[in-house]
Amino acid sequence: MSQWTHVAAVFRLDSAERELTQEKLETIIGEAITYEDMCRGDWFYEGTKYLPYGREGSLAYACIENDDEDYVDAYLVTVTGDLRDYDNSDEIEKWFMDSVKGFSEHSMTIRQACITIEVEYQNTIFGTVVQKGFDYLLRKHALKYNREEETYADT
Repeated sequence: MSQWTHVAAVFRLDSAERELTQEKLETIIGEAITYEDMCRGDWFYEGTKYLPYGREGSLAYACIENDDEDYVDAYLVTVTGDLRDYDNSDEIEKWFMDSVKGFSEHSMTIRQACITIEVEYQNTIFGTVVQKGFDYLLRKHALKYNREEETYADT
C-alpha cells in the first residue's frame, strides 16, 4: 500500500515591479518534476531547487498575474499535488516557509499565504502565514489521525 501526501498551497503576492518570470519563480519555489522525468533517471541536477517530490513526481504550480497593473495585488501562485510514498510534513512546511522568504527577498510582499498538508492515515496540517515585524511566521493547526477509530482529533 502506498503512502500519499496531499498538498495545496497558495501565495498571494503584492509587487509594484511585475517582474516575476518563470525562471525567477522556479528559483524561489523550485522546479517541477514529472513521473516521466523520474523514469528517465537523469533529472536531478546538483544545485537545482525542486518542488517537494515523491516517487512519481513533484507538486505542480501555476501562476496567475493580475492584468490590471494599477493594482499592487500582482500574482497568485498555487502549488498543489499528491506525493506518492512521501510522509514528511516537516519538509513541506520548511519548503513553504523558504518560499515565503524567497518571495520577500525578491521584492514581493506576501499579502496572504496558506497551506494544507494531509499525510494519509497520519495527520493533516493547516497553516497560514502571519507577518510579525519584518518576519513571516507560520501559524498552524494540526489534526492527528486515529487508525483504530478512523477519526481525526486536535493535537
